[in-house]
Amino acid sequence: MRIAVIADIHSNYPALEATLDDIARFGVDEIIVAGDSINGGPFPAEVIDQLEAERYPVLLGNHEQYVLDFNQPTKSDFYTRLRWGSVHWTASQLHQQHLDLIKTWPHATERRGVLMVHGSPDDLRGGINPTATDSQIEERFGNVQHRWVVTAHTHQPFVRQWRHLTLINPGSVGMPLDGNPMAAYAVLTFTDEGLMVQHRRVAYDVQVIETATRERGLLEMGGSIAYLMMRESMLGRHFLSPYLRQVQAAIDSGLTEDEAFVQVPLPI
Repeated sequence: MRIAVIADIHSNYPALEATLDDIARFGVDEIIVAGDSINGGPFPAEVIDQLEAERYPVLLGNHEQYVLDFNQPTKSDFYTRLRWGSVHWTASQLHQQHLDLIKTWPHATERRGVLMVHGSPDDLRGGINPTATDSQIEERFGNVQHRWVVTAHTHQPFVRQWRHLTLINPGSVGMPLDGNPMAAYAVLTFTDEGLMVQHRRVAYDVQVIETATRERGLLEMGGSIAYLMMRESMLGRHFLSPYLRQVQAAIDSGLTEDEAFVQVPLPI
């Protein structure tokens, strides 16, 4: 049995199309989507519609949760335009049926003893990097009894052995952050001896993302956040996290959020 695991599409429909084409040539029994299907890129409705049309099992990611929370009056004030502009735009592109569908997506699923989550079992943002320390893994996965865990969120493909666990990150379809902008996914092959993991990379036209981000109004509404997420998709490198750390440092030094976003230069 073979399962393809895709994750972190981030509204990048061209990358999703290329990935699904590659999977079709490769041949698998099932495709599972491990969260963060939307937000960041210019095609959120198209991505959701494609996943629903194919009836793939889809997990909830933190970016789906952001969009759901943004649409709740009691929480929407938290999502300021400067920091969460891409969420504002993504929410404006989705219909109620999209939101109702997202609400049905579970936090976890299991196949043949493999636990699949977006981050960690208790935290949608609880993913780990390839260089995570033992204490970091203990904090997020110490109570897991499974032998294998698929965890996404950090956009970096790896296999990491820790105690009894094998941690598998399929990488990101739409926004890789390992220096390679090609879409990434993983194929899990179940054998009599256990589980084999193969990471695959797929090329696509990244220029489509920049064009659509500008033409569809995402860049205008999303501002610096949308711009940096676009660059991450196109170049496969970290831009957003370093920028937000500088913004937060400026706020901690006494600037307002508006002043910090204006004064902190973009990292590219």
